[in-house]
Amino acid sequence: MRFAGGVQSLIDAIAETIPFGAIELKTKNTGKSHTQDKGGMVRLETGLADGTRTKVSARNVILALPPRIIARHMEFSPALPTNLVTALLNKPTWMAGQAKIVVMYDRPFWRELGLSGFVTSWAGLLQEIHDASPQTAGGALFGFLGIPAKIRREMEEDDLIALIIDQLVRLFGTSAYNYLFVLFTCILEWIHLKLHVQLTEVSLPDGRQIADLSLYQ
Repeated sequence: MRFAGGVQSLIDAIAETIPFGAIELKTKNTGKSHTQDKGGMVRLETGLADGTRTKVSARNVILALPPRIIARHMEFSPALPTNLVTALLNKPTWMAGQAKIVVMYDRPFWRELGLSGFVTSWAGLLQEIHDASPQTAGGALFGFLGIPAKIRREMEEDDLIALIIDQLVRLFGTSAYNYLFVLFTCILEWIHLKLHVQLTEVSLPDGRQIADLSLYQ
């Protein structure tokens, strides 16, 4: 199932229910002051994009972060109990070192074979594959790389692409060789607290740039 207008339309609909000014953009919770005062309020110290700092008070705080990042990069006063910190550090982060790729084609040729483009596999580099074709032009197969981040970083990109295409050929036939390019769209490595986005300036058959992410919504 795909959303009309892309997943962004769902985000926009939810955002419309949130009071104006409730979301602070470009604001990082430094976690240097998390004391609860006599009134039951929690004070949070935050850093703004311009380098200034401010404090925010709230009755309840929900930390929507991987547990290990909370334990390693936030300071609490009073300090969290040792057993809680240990539990946070031992909690694995789901898909922490996962990499996502998109292989672009001039058309979704697999549909001509009656194939959906959906795959789950333990025999190839891509453990999960989906049809991510734009609605109006071109074809795209989106997948999750199943190899560990350490091994992935040690591989040459050309070797990695060759193995990916070889898997797609086994699944969808020799037309998979005729790809336009492979896009490593998002490599999320929470362990380094980085978001890497690599966009190749290549045009689709209708002239639009591949970096136009609205194509995939």
